[in-house]
Amino acid sequence: MKSRYKIRGFSLIELLVVIAILALLISVLIPVLGRARELAKRTVCKNYLHNFVVICSTYANNNDSYLPCFSAPNGPILHDWSEDMVYYLEDNYCLEHEELYCPSTTQRRVYKSMNRERGEGEAIVVG
Repeated sequence: MKSRYKIRGFSLIELLVVIAILALLISVLIPVLGRARELAKRTVCKNYLHNFVVICSTYANNNDSYLPCFSAPNGPILHDWSEDMVYYLEDNYCLEHEELYCPSTTQRRVYKSMNRERGEGEAIVVG
């Protein structure tokens, strides 16, 4: 006996419509996923900055409330304070250089502060 119902496959137009709908959904989701990835990187960066502030406070507690000095008041620049902090972080907290940069950073350079009007331990950390 033959079956009453005929099994029918998808037509080419139905298949193309499904592919078009999937392509539309993917084109909407890709920017959303990119923004979510950027928000995750920002969260990691905020965590790194928070840890850096805590470690700077610990450094100040261990060094009579002074932050690393980069120059004498109105004098020549002696050295880069960020180098001191990098060595301090590596020695005391086993941090790697990668943990000192935000994940979204494309150019990795250290800016030396040229603020000569501030005294020892008064350099401003600018992010």
